Amino acid sequence: MGSDSEAEKSHKKGKEKEKKKLSALAPIAKPLAGKKLCKLTLKLVRKAAEHKCLKRGVKEVVKSIRRGQKGLCVIAGNISPIDVITHVPILCEEADIRYLYVPSKEDLASAGSTKRPTCCVLVQTKPNKGELGSTEQEKLKADYDQVVAEPFESICLEMGCSFSGLNALYDAVNGGGDIWINENRFRIVRQLGEGGFAFVFLVKEVISDSSSASGGGLAKKLKDPSRLSGDGTYALKKVLIQSSEQLELVREEIRVSSRFSHLNLLPLLDHAIIAVKSSTEGSVKHEAYLLFPVHLDGTLLDNSQAMKAKKEFFSTLDVLEIFRQLCAGLKHMHSGESPYAHNDVKPGNVLVTHRKGKSPLAILMDFGSARPARREIRSRSEALQLQEWASEHCSAPFRAPELWDCPSHADIDERTDIWSLGCTLYAIMYGMSPFEYALGESGGSLQLAIVNAQIKWPAGPNPPYPDALHQFIKWMLQPQAAVRPRIDDIILHVDKLIAKFST
Repeated sequence: MGSDSEAEKSHKKGKEKEKKKLSALAPIAKPLAGKKLCKLTLKLVRKAAEHKCLKRGVKEVVKSIRRGQKGLCVIAGNISPIDVITHVPILCEEADIRYLYVPSKEDLASAGSTKRPTCCVLVQTKPNKGELGSTEQEKLKADYDQVVAEPFESICLEMGCSFSGLNALYDAVNGGGDIWINENRFRIVRQLGEGGFAFVFLVKEVISDSSSASGGGLAKKLKDPSRLSGDGTYALKKVLIQSSEQLELVREEIRVSSRFSHLNLLPLLDHAIIAVKSSTEGSVKHEAYLLFPVHLDGTLLDNSQAMKAKKEFFSTLDVLEIFRQLCAGLKHMHSGESPYAHNDVKPGNVLVTHRKGKSPLAILMDFGSARPARREIRSRSEALQLQEWASEHCSAPFRAPELWDCPSHADIDERTDIWSLGCTLYAIMYGMSPFEYALGESGGSLQLAIVNAQIKWPAGPNPPYPDALHQFIKWMLQPQAAVRPRIDDIILHVDKLIAKFST
């Protein structure tokens, strides 16, 4: 009887201990290993530690993932404060690394042969140095395969995971008001705009006690924080990704945005791509979060339209100074052994910041259409493919003639941007593209107006803009790309005009 009573007490104590572990779990601890899988996982961690195939702690795990190392990431679900590890699952998803949670940091530490509670470990199938014997290697690999046999998505869905990694926290923390991008937490202030599958928000960084202890927020981690607002606010672009093609386009935008660093090009500060379970279809899709410095004075398009409504115009010098900054940003993209074309230069993709006693600061943004500039077209099929691509990625009123009607034998280069630059200079002056008039004419054709470079000059300020600016635009808007100037020629000429009209 006594032994039965003791057994009951022990069983009850075990249940209470298990319940206590589960009550301490963070809301993002999904997918969470069940009892059987947890046992197998901790056994695997123990074996990996024994054979020196284990990375321990957030710092080591993150470093290994960023270096391209693979494995199984095991995360403790009862870490507090939770923001210590929220970036880990996101890094895993971006690197295509399986991860799962176990309930206890103490159990994870014990399995990993360390006395200190462990946030996470990365289990690898080969040791850091040397090699395992064939028998040990086979046993370790078998245990590893047994744990990772279940596909990541199905584990997520079985666990009822509406958002994985970052998005789980988005749903759970503070009533859904915060977004995490890697180690940093942001609160949405308001929506700034939207278009297609993207939304842009004004967000403010939330600095937690643990962030302060580790050196502060995002601004303190950047090499050049001078371009940031002083109040911890940023612009956050959220992209809803519906297909694998869209996912690849976003990844390409991130790659290109990370490639350039220039005062007149908008820098990408941080990003995250996460998996999301659709509440209606049950399928797993993705969302991307791209973080940029914020410029609340809007785009050149916003400013031009507001001025046009009031019948106001930029001064000749402001026109040239704004244009000169765009040229500087494009020169950076067009330079080097592998020049890139922006492919969508237009007032809507130029941010402006008004400065007291100076011309506005102009920053070129949105590198979703940017690609290597030089392309050889050697067949009708290739020409049609380019035209189709351009129709999807290059705004029609600013699109170069060779992208409307591409010859079967052509060498396309960065001078497609020079055409768009000429159209943008016209738009800075008059608030519209030089060819938009065709859209309002009976029987008018935007394509014909562009291909034939049929420019019309509307009424402008009084006194009017100097003819030198009109000639400058015509020089850039030459239908034959081969005779169109390059960016260095444009900069030389605009500098002469600035010198002339500054006196």
